Amino acid sequence: MKKKYYIIFNTTLFAIAALCLTSCVKDDLSDCVDSRGNVRLTVKLDAKAMTVGLEDYQIDSTHVYVFDDNNEFVTFAAGGVYDPTQEYELFFTLEQSGDYNFIVWTNPGQTYQTNYTVEQCYRHRFTPGQLQYYMSVPEDKLIAQDIDDMLYGATKQEIISHINNTVVVELNPNNYRVNVKVKGLPATDNDFEFTITDNNSHYNFENTITRENIGDFTYIRHASQQEDEESGESELNVSFEMLRLLNEEEDSHTPRFALANATLNNPLYSDNLIAMIRRAYGQSGQALDFEKTHAFDIVLIFDTNMGVTVSINGWEYSPQPGELG
Repeated sequence: MKKKYYIIFNTTLFAIAALCLTSCVKDDLSDCVDSRGNVRLTVKLDAKAMTVGLEDYQIDSTHVYVFDDNNEFVTFAAGGVYDPTQEYELFFTLEQSGDYNFIVWTNPGQTYQTNYTVEQCYRHRFTPGQLQYYMSVPEDKLIAQDIDDMLYGATKQEIISHINNTVVVELNPNNYRVNVKVKGLPATDNDFEFTITDNNSHYNFENTITRENIGDFTYIRHASQQEDEESGESELNVSFEMLRLLNEEEDSHTPRFALANATLNNPLYSDNLIAMIRRAYGQSGQALDFEKTHAFDIVLIFDTNMGVTVSINGWEYSPQPGELG
């Protein structure tokens, strides 16, 4: 009798397991927890917020930091290169059900670093406000090349431990493109220097700029005059890929733009970059939103008396003497 009971019991267990497996495979895949992890995190770029076309972003790696409902760090995941025109997936496991905050940064490594290692995050369970993601500035404080694309994304979502969960994080750029064209200067083969000096290199994990004890650094570009194909006139052209610009009334953000004849050591123009942008948009009557506008085309037109007309994204103004510094 015992033997018969044993056989019937095992046969019953096998039948139940087979039924569950059949249901899992054929009927409802959500009942089967993915072997790669119960969280499938999809990263994509928010097309509405991009400075340039999606295909122009270079994302070599991503780091995902996960925080619990107490806002304390719980786990980490890393992904490699992906095509920004496609969705990108990472898998990992969260064993406890609850509300989680998922924070993503792009291109960690040589250009961008964190103030604490992943091991330290596990040990001390830091909050997003305690962690920083920052641009590593050279010792000479000069940024002579375009910086890597720094994008940030965050989303909060409830996770259930025993099922598959899908989380979507949209990335937004912390990079801004500033293109500068200069017209009207006397023709010369001199070297001209363009600089933008700022102190926005550090961000906490809420993507708020941290300025305490952060020194200035300078984006620097050089150019010589080239002849415009249409007008035949000499002009200067440079482009800056720089970190985020903010409304100065909200943040007292004062990046300094300057143009000089480097050969003659002769300053030609200097002003607060955000003040320049605000004046141009003020003349146009257009609303200025740095969260939606990430590219600025600046044209400086010098007259014969070295007076300047400034055009930004097509809106012009003429600086008053007191506005130049």
